Amino acid sequence: MKQLLRNLKPDRFDDLIALNALFRPGPLGAGMGETYVECRHGRKPVTYMFPTLEPILAPTYGVILYQEQVMQIASLIAGYSLGEADMLRRAMGKKDFAKMAKEKSKFIDQGARRGYDRAKVSELFDLIEFFAGYGFNKSHSAAYALVAFETAYLKANYLTEFMAGLLSTKSNRTDDVVKYIQNCRELGLEVLGPDINQSELDFTITGRNQIRFGFAAIKGLGEAALEAILAARAQEGGFKDFFHALKATDLQKANRRVWESLIKAGAFDSMEANRAALVAGLPSALENAGKGGIDTGMTSLFDEAEMASLADNWAVPEDVEPWSRKERLRNERETLGLYVSGHPLEEFKDALQVHTVGSITALKEAVAAGRVKDRDEVSLGAMVSNVAFKTNAKGEPWAILYLEDLTDKVEALLMAAHFDPVTRRRTRTFELFRHLALTDALLRVKGELKVETAGGNGGGPEDEEEEQTVIKLFVTGLENLEDLQGKGFSGVVVKLPKGEYPERLLPLLRMYHGNLPLQIEFQGRDGTVARVRAGSELNLRFDPDLSERMAKEAGCGLSWTF
Repeated sequence: MKQLLRNLKPDRFDDLIALNALFRPGPLGAGMGETYVECRHGRKPVTYMFPTLEPILAPTYGVILYQEQVMQIASLIAGYSLGEADMLRRAMGKKDFAKMAKEKSKFIDQGARRGYDRAKVSELFDLIEFFAGYGFNKSHSAAYALVAFETAYLKANYLTEFMAGLLSTKSNRTDDVVKYIQNCRELGLEVLGPDINQSELDFTITGRNQIRFGFAAIKGLGEAALEAILAARAQEGGFKDFFHALKATDLQKANRRVWESLIKAGAFDSMEANRAALVAGLPSALENAGKGGIDTGMTSLFDEAEMASLADNWAVPEDVEPWSRKERLRNERETLGLYVSGHPLEEFKDALQVHTVGSITALKEAVAAGRVKDRDEVSLGAMVSNVAFKTNAKGEPWAILYLEDLTDKVEALLMAAHFDPVTRRRTRTFELFRHLALTDALLRVKGELKVETAGGNGGGPEDEEEEQTVIKLFVTGLENLEDLQGKGFSGVVVKLPKGEYPERLLPLLRMYHGNLPLQIEFQGRDGTVARVRAGSELNLRFDPDLSERMAKEAGCGLSWTF
């Protein structure tokens, strides 16, 4: 769509209406988008089979783009009533060949009786039959264009507010939240995890280009629990620490599961970074917090003070080993449905650039633009979120791999066997790769693309509103991403902090000596940038941990080149 917009250079609302109708697999595959653009900019002449068609087709530069145009043409040339024209439109849209054959004879006969050349009328019917199969309802397209125009304006002028609102409306649809958070990061917006003192129910703006996760997006938090926590926070003027949050909140409404979900989601990281310690101490914290708030039935002031003192003695357990990065991310996914503080695929981003076609979203965009087609061989880097094992009619096992990356999801079918029409060989793919078909596995997936289009042309209540393109992969190969780390890399670039040369840099470089040539990028305080090739004694070896160490210990950025 972006490329089509750039080519068309729209300067009127009608262009936006046309774009909605053009940007679907059928019209794009038929070359209608290119024809429209070329005619729109005068690089290709606009022609009409009959001069009388000009008032109908001039707004779309001779291209039969909308279903309404099909009806108008049928009325003008063949004298159809609007009801008859609508029946013709339906038959064409649904590709009812038997009915279209009858309509063609009627169309030609009535057109000839109205003084039009019979052969040209027959040719016109064939033309509108071709275009009508792709035609879209203009009234629908206009409505979509208006919404697109308004949202584009808001996104361009109020980006942070727009994305926060968008995330809030999609908070119960994890797939959309994942997609829009990635979109935020690409646009330079920071999406922070939930925080017990800053988060509200919805996603909120907490700083310049900064959006905070909303409580409503955390799994396991009921409405009553959220209301109790927010009411307690308001009354207390914010929570001082984890135990303060428990003591101040009605624990009859916010049970252990609620607090565990908040911890795993990272809501208490600003108070205590060790999530594992909070989970380990949660039972005793709840018990002590309950003591402080339970009516014991005693009348002695001494007893009440003693009970309160005992309750306040709780502390975060010491010597609890923090969760590993993998455990932390897994728990985030459990409670949020996605990763916030990182993603298992991030450490493989360089390998993915070298050995795959890009992200799942990029692949879908390439399919929509016609750059990648049905039955093309592609490769993706993804995490297996789930595996469903099946059995075919012959009793042979096969599986569906549900894949995801930082941008989107797709299904990959690991069939019992795969036939290669070029080599004429049949490969037992399930047997070969069954050992890699595991939940949470990080894989490069090679496969044959299957592109399917579902839906209609937005023609009415009996038709589908929109066409949708669904892609799947028929697996031809699986590999662990770890096996690709470092392969195909040609060098490395280290970017220094602006105006600085960290003392820790040289010792770090020497620790990772190898064969990859190093370039160091200097950034002057005046904005100048210079890149210098280091001597061979500072060549580096690939190591997935080096980038993180370089950032933490020297404040430098690192990227592998290929």
